[in-house]
Amino acid sequence: MQDGTELLATHTEAARTVAANGGVLSKKWLEIESRYEAYLYRQSSVIDDLCDAVLSGSDELELNLRYGLAMAKAAGIAGGSTAPAEAVINGEVRTRVAGALILEYRKTADENLKRVAAAFALNLQRFRSLTEQVDVETTAESLINAPDEARMAWLKAPEAAQELDKNLNGLRAAAWLTGARLDTHQGSLIGLVCPTDGVGKERRAMWAAWDTGGRTGRWGALLAAGIEVSAIDSPQKYRSYARPQKIVKYENVHMGAGVMGIRETWVDAEDGSLVEGH
Repeated sequence: MQDGTELLATHTEAARTVAANGGVLSKKWLEIESRYEAYLYRQSSVIDDLCDAVLSGSDELELNLRYGLAMAKAAGIAGGSTAPAEAVINGEVRTRVAGALILEYRKTADENLKRVAAAFALNLQRFRSLTEQVDVETTAESLINAPDEARMAWLKAPEAAQELDKNLNGLRAAAWLTGARLDTHQGSLIGLVCPTDGVGKERRAMWAAWDTGGRTGRWGALLAAGIEVSAIDSPQKYRSYARPQKIVKYENVHMGAGVMGIRETWVDAEDGSLVEGH
């Protein structure tokens, strides 16, 4: 279970990631964060407050309050470090601030997922248009005699793919902030943007494309393989999608001259099809 410090840091980082990918943080959320920042970096102490109360002519009730706080501070200093008490106070403040931010963000969580999905869709459309003009994975040498439009599309493709990577990170944060339980055990974010109903060869093809490197990474490979790419816009649409599993299959085979042997092959655990490369 996360403590107040970790919970606050995790939530604010995720919320900021969502905002960087088309999401919106409410005015109240921003105010709470700003107030906490002001608390963290406040300059005055209880001694300063007491002096200000004296110099400004505060009433006796206010003076007594400030004096009591200053005495408590002085007693702590005299008895040793005040760090333990301050740590408890700061920890409680962080926990409550984190809770307030989380509650406030929930009001916009579902809508923010839709906003980030829309940003992903727009960038995907731009990337797709580039892939329609040129083979984005080809070499520069092969484009020497290509039209200017094709060369420009080739140059723009890696940056467009990076934008999709950025949006994918935003989708992960937005989905997590809605309360969706993402499958992160295998680092699987594939269910955020790809269909998860394929089995056997389809599953292998999906994951092969997802793991592709190259100039445009997984995005060029997914489109080249004809795989549907579409961001979820609701946490209910998320489905985890495990990597394909393979098993060993043993067969009795004739080796010739009346000799029998055993052949070992790897097949897909779902549909029994032969897994190439083994």
